Amino acid sequence: MDRLGLGVDVLTARNPRLIYVSISGFGQTGPWRERPAYDSVVQAASGMVSIIGRPGEEPVKPGVPIADPAAGLYAFGAIGAALQGRSTTGRGTHLEIAMFDATVTLLEGAALSYLATGVTPPRIGNAHYSIAPFDTFACAGGSIMICAANDNLFGRLCAVVERPDLAANPRFRTNGDRLREREAFKTEIEATLRRQEPDHWLKALQAAGVPCGPINDVPAAVDSARTSARRMVIEAGGLPPPGNPIKAAGYPDPLERPAPAPAPALDADGAPCGRSSRAPPPADPSRGPTGRPDCRARRGMARRGLACAAWPARLIGLAGGSACRRYRLPPERARLGQNGQPGSRYRRWPETSGDSTDRTAGLQATPSDVGRDTGTTEQAGGTPVEQ
Repeated sequence: MDRLGLGVDVLTARNPRLIYVSISGFGQTGPWRERPAYDSVVQAASGMVSIIGRPGEEPVKPGVPIADPAAGLYAFGAIGAALQGRSTTGRGTHLEIAMFDATVTLLEGAALSYLATGVTPPRIGNAHYSIAPFDTFACAGGSIMICAANDNLFGRLCAVVERPDLAANPRFRTNGDRLREREAFKTEIEATLRRQEPDHWLKALQAAGVPCGPINDVPAAVDSARTSARRMVIEAGGLPPPGNPIKAAGYPDPLERPAPAPAPALDADGAPCGRSSRAPPPADPSRGPTGRPDCRARRGMARRGLACAAWPARLIGLAGGSACRRYRLPPERARLGQNGQPGSRYRRWPETSGDSTDRTAGLQATPSDVGRDTGTTEQAGGTPVEQ
């Protein structure tokens, strides 16, 4: 943005209330500030990929983006905080967010475990670094997720599967014990869970208040009654995108929404050139087919078979007639000869052919100017002429 003249220092100098947000892969400072980044690159660099997968196997990247949405969500919250701060102080701020930083904060238990013990966290599959049992467990015909995060829930779990011996076993008495014996406990309880289908255990565990859930595929999740009840699949312009996860009281959350307006077309200079939504003005007989003043110079060019409709507005300003005065070039852009008169690219209308009341006397562009914008143009014979 600095290269475009839109850096934070330039813009905040013009508007101290501006809230300027910068999101990058590795931040605006530090040794990696110039590195390009994608979501997967950041995940790998942050340590996220290293902790995903089974013990003894290769690390696995999550199947969905993590760094991109994490940085965006942090920016979303930061903007709200900055707006509140500005309402108090009257000052804006520069919010600088790195995808790397955002992803590091999501390491959660793995980072805390390392910071507390100095031991590199291993890959532990679907288990938790500090809670057990907190994992996927195999049943007859499928697996389910069970999260018994404290001693009370652990006791309920053992009661549902009718294994009081597990609750009484000294190896599983506390959460620390269960963490050390995670694999042994999993082997014991799966021997019981494999006797019934997942739905049987899910109903029993839910009735006992033990957090659990099915392992759905994407169609099962998207097409579920829960997704429908939460309006998390909507229709927008004939397409079914995900809905808004933020439900705000007092504001509508419609299932059908109009398609977003298309981005306006841009001209060669990057300026919008889309059509206006306003009704066109009534036709003016004094103007040509393009809506520009049908002045003497334009009519003269048309008689010579030249493309008047392609005239740049700055050339219309060189044409004579009072109707063209609004298009005249500012003095600093008019090309004049050494004697202060128009240069060879332009010739005056004969005084006798002009309107005696028109003080501009009018300048007519020569054929070499038609279609000229920047750089070079062509004379009638096709020879390039430098500006």
